[in-house]
Amino acid sequence: MKKRILLLLCSAALFGSDFGEVVQALHNNRLYKAKAYEAKAKEHLYKAAKGADLPSLDTSFDAVWLKTQPTISLSLPNMPRMKVPMGKTRSFRFEAAISYPLFSGFAITNMIEKSRYEALASRLRERDLLRNLSLQAASLYGGLYANAHQLQALQKAKEALEISYKKAKGFYDQGLVPRSDLYNIEAKLYETEAKIEEAKVQRKDLKNAFVYLIGFAPKRAKLEPIELPASLDFTKRADIEALRKELLGLKSDIAIAKSAFYPQVGVKAAFRRFGDTLALDGDGVRNADESYIGAGVQYNLYRGGSDEARVEAAKAAWMAKKSFIGDYVHKVKVDIDDAYNGLAALRKRLEWANKEVEAKREYRALIEGRYENQLASADELSRAIADEAAAVATKEALRAQIFSQKCKILLLHSLDEFQKAVR
Repeated sequence: MKKRILLLLCSAALFGSDFGEVVQALHNNRLYKAKAYEAKAKEHLYKAAKGADLPSLDTSFDAVWLKTQPTISLSLPNMPRMKVPMGKTRSFRFEAAISYPLFSGFAITNMIEKSRYEALASRLRERDLLRNLSLQAASLYGGLYANAHQLQALQKAKEALEISYKKAKGFYDQGLVPRSDLYNIEAKLYETEAKIEEAKVQRKDLKNAFVYLIGFAPKRAKLEPIELPASLDFTKRADIEALRKELLGLKSDIAIAKSAFYPQVGVKAAFRRFGDTLALDGDGVRNADESYIGAGVQYNLYRGGSDEARVEAAKAAWMAKKSFIGDYVHKVKVDIDDAYNGLAALRKRLEWANKEVEAKREYRALIEGRYENQLASADELSRAIADEAAAVATKEALRAQIFSQKCKILLLHSLDEFQKAVR
């Protein structure tokens, strides 16, 4: 009993590595960080866009030195034409003004809304990237687990072949089996060693992929149980929500294009002082106080039909995006159905793989006994050992595929459901 507990502990140490830690480390992925900064930039652009709907307060100070003094010509009866000074060559002007776009045909409001939708869509795209990275992580993690068990099965096969070789060598030394039996087992041993080296190379590739994905490679992997909820909703998935926000942004484009059919109304008030010195107390001709309040209206009567064309183009872009979303959602449904069908097939294959492992194990034990009694050839023995190892590796690979497939199903529905399952 103690040996059994020790074996279980050793197995956990050999294959143990928390998948939740791997998922958490995805936040360190460089692409994810880049997408996060991109989303942050969009949020700042949204804040900038909101400024267009607020009053603008501006100040200015001008200093001008004219080359010649401004004058006015006077012609009086019976008098020669005279030039009268109308100002100084030096002038200073200070202005503090507040202006506000009172009405823009709803263009400003819709530009702000469009910017808001773009910011929301960018955050959703960031979350969807994390979902796709999680898909990659699940696939790699399952591959790492399968590879570890493949190596373990091949190592056991190699050890069994070495034992069989020693037995065959003993029989050969006693003249009980031909030299060809030794050659046969040697060939199978070399083939197994080659497969071990190939699996080691695959393991390095998997670890390199992990380093690229999360910055480090798990030393080992263990498959934790993942339960699929009875019902899952994919309609709130980040990429689908992002498309909907982009569709709303395109609707804002239609309103922005239509704003050209409305007049533009603005108001402005300013405190302005003028003078020929920094005291700004006038120049003896013009008033020192030039403060004012005003309003302006601008309306385009005709622009060659370009405004109407822009409206139709915006409508067409909206319809194109709407059709694309319909197709996209349909494809997601098909992908989910395929994923569930794939999971059912994998479960069935695992059921048969378990039976195959038991059968191969019993057959290998039978052949070993027969070989010791010289009732089976070395070829049969080496093939039985290799077949058992292959069956075990296949079973563990299927378990890894089921793990990855469950992760895929969760991620096809929702990143939140996936994170809850692996937490």
